[in-house]
Amino acid sequence: MGRNDKLKLMLNQQEPAVTGRIMVYYEYLNKLRLKKIEKIDDDLQQLRALKQVQHKENARLNEKLAKSKLEQSFLIKTRNAREQLLAKIKQRFFSKKQQLSQYKTSEKRLKTLILKLQQLRDPFPLEEGAVTEFAKLKGKLPWPVQGRIKKKFGARRMGSRWDGVLIKAKSGTPIHAVTRGRVVYADWLRGYGLLTIIEHGQGYMTLYAFNESLYKSVGDWIEAGTVIATVGQSGGQTVTGLYFGIRKKGKPVNPERWCRKVR
Repeated sequence: MGRNDKLKLMLNQQEPAVTGRIMVYYEYLNKLRLKKIEKIDDDLQQLRALKQVQHKENARLNEKLAKSKLEQSFLIKTRNAREQLLAKIKQRFFSKKQQLSQYKTSEKRLKTLILKLQQLRDPFPLEEGAVTEFAKLKGKLPWPVQGRIKKKFGARRMGSRWDGVLIKAKSGTPIHAVTRGRVVYADWLRGYGLLTIIEHGQGYMTLYAFNESLYKSVGDWIEAGTVIATVGQSGGQTVTGLYFGIRKKGKPVNPERWCRKVR
């Protein structure tokens, strides 16, 4: 009841005793109403507080969920990156293993070829007195092509060793015979590409590989300085250059000890 309702009751009642009882009832009801209002206010405040707590908890859970998703995404990316890296390592391992096998096969193929050529020396006898003894030319031979030595004799080569030198030069650069001799091989050899081998007598041979083109044939006599081929990257090479090797009775020797020092 409002204030106006209370006033109306007092005016409408003629008996003072009745009016007094009514006022007592009114006060009692009014107190009950105020208590209910206070309880409702308390409940509303608690509800608002609970909503705030719930809102904060939802925000915390959402943040935790987002962080969890981010961590999961990071873990997935990390795992994928690791798997890709392992796949690349395996691929490189098998690729290097395959390359090593190919290098060894190529070296074996070249050794077999040189052995056969040594056995066939009689069909290509060197003219007596026409060739300076190769052994006397040690340290005096010209280089077959000008360029920087990219791979030295004995350098590591995929688990093997370079049995000659790799001279870096532009494609098409002329290659010169280092001294007089006779061509005993001029053809393709797997792993070495286009290859020319010249015999110089006394068991010495010079080898010129990875060529772009060959200018001389088997049986041709070659004078010192004669252009016998051009630089290339045949035989599956990744860079252009000349493989130059020297053999003494089939065994590789260091070309840098036989050719003139570059000043």
